Parts: sequence; C-alpha cells; structure tokens
Amino acid sequence: MAMLQWCDVTPGNDAVACIPSATRQAPAVKTKNLMENERFKELPRYYQVEISRLEGMLGAGEMFAKSAPYPGYYYDDMRKYSRARLGMGIDNCPVCMEEGEMVCSKCKVVRYCGAKCQKKDWKKHKGVCFETNY
Repeated sequence: MAMLQWCDVTPGNDAVACIPSATRQAPAVKTKNLMENERFKELPRYYQVEISRLEGMLGAGEMFAKSAPYPGYYYDDMRKYSRARLGMGIDNCPVCMEEGEMVCSKCKVVRYCGAKCQKKDWKKHKGVCFETNY
C-alpha cells in the first residue's frame, strides 16, 4: 500500500501510482476470480479470510489513490514531512551520539560523525535507508 501512496507517480502510466495500472490491477483480478470460484468455500477458513482481506486492501488502495486532490499528492506530502524532519534535525550520530558532521548520501536523513561510524551503522541503517529526490 505504501508503494501506491508515497512514491513518485511519474513512473506509472496513469498518474495514480508509481506502479503501472495493469500491474496494480492483476492481484485484484486474481483475488476476485478466486473468491468467485465455486471451490473458494472449500478452502480453509484462514485462507478465505486472508484472500478477502487482501481484496479489500487492494480496492481501498486504488480508491485512496484516486481520491487524492491531485496526482502525486501523497508523495509530495511525504516529501514535505521528510524535509521538515531534516529541518528539525537528528543532529547526533546514532553510533556514538557525537554531533553529526556528515549526512547519509542516500537518504539524507541520518547524520554521522564520520565514515567510521557510518560504516559501523550501515548493516542496521540499510534496512530503513531509501534514496531521496531532494
């Protein structure tokens, strides 16, 4: 769901999400077909619930994206939020808590006192680090 809302919509083909519409709609078609199949009720209850839940999430995601005030609204909003966090500043190095002189070149959010601490933190940080466009 986050990929539909908080990513740049320009890679998509319909200005609704960053993922092309056919790719987004394929799981919805598949879940609908599964639920309409006469053997659906033979599946264990757990699978029925999970498939129904997925179908609801996919539909809600599309409606949410299409109800945005303009294409890319949620992406722009997330960029504003991220910039505000940068302004508030996480000024200390997460490894040694010294003042962060350098910023992660990929996400531009986390600050490090130097390359040694950045390298030490990379294994942990890479799971939450993502490239920004600003």
